[in-house]
Amino acid sequence: LARIGPGARDALPDLEKLLSSPEPIIRLRAATALWRIDNRGEDALPVLLDVLSHKEWEFRVAAAETLSE
Repeated sequence: LARIGPGARDALPDLEKLLSSPEPIIRLRAATALWRIDNRGEDALPVLLDVLSHKEWEFRVAAAETLSE
């Protein structure tokens, strides 16, 4: 969905629900998709900032790359 961009707007409500998933990868992917689809910083930013402190570097890098867009 993140790669589709604005064309995936219909998925926004479902992505918003995923921001509270207990799984960090799901939260990260949902936040990234919201960021790219609709520039939803107010929803995605807290999740992305939280993932920047994840113990695994791959998560931190993915969050940083999203924030740099």
